[in-house]
Amino acid sequence: MANLVRSVFVGVYLHGGLPAAKQFFRQHIVSRKPDVDKLFNFEQLTRELSHLCAREGFEPPVASLMAETGRHSRHPVFVVGVYSGAELMGEGHGASLTRAAVNALKGWYLYSPLEKDLPSKTVVSKDSKFKPAYIDPGEVIV
Repeated sequence: MANLVRSVFVGVYLHGGLPAAKQFFRQHIVSRKPDVDKLFNFEQLTRELSHLCAREGFEPPVASLMAETGRHSRHPVFVVGVYSGAELMGEGHGASLTRAAVNALKGWYLYSPLEKDLPSKTVVSKDSKFKPAYIDPGEVIV
């Protein structure tokens, strides 16, 4: 599949040049916005959060109740925060710490880097170097 996509882009590039390849990319790739948030389906949240903290050298995660409302009603809402030491990793609202753990994991894996660099800048200027965005040195445990 990856070779097919590369082949299509190479064909567009060879026939139309770099501007045509960039336009093709914008029209057919960037215009499709998958909901990446929904692609993350964690099964054992607390274990995965603990592994993440251990791998990165953080303190073990601790969930704590930050706020609550309607405890004795039919639909109580709890705001739970997941902390590593004094740092808030994520918070969520619901009936358990599940949403807070999911938000902490998604916050780690789904952040947007501040500086974005494109590999095509090396085609325009031979002196420029492409520096890929740092995302995560480890693997997502699923």
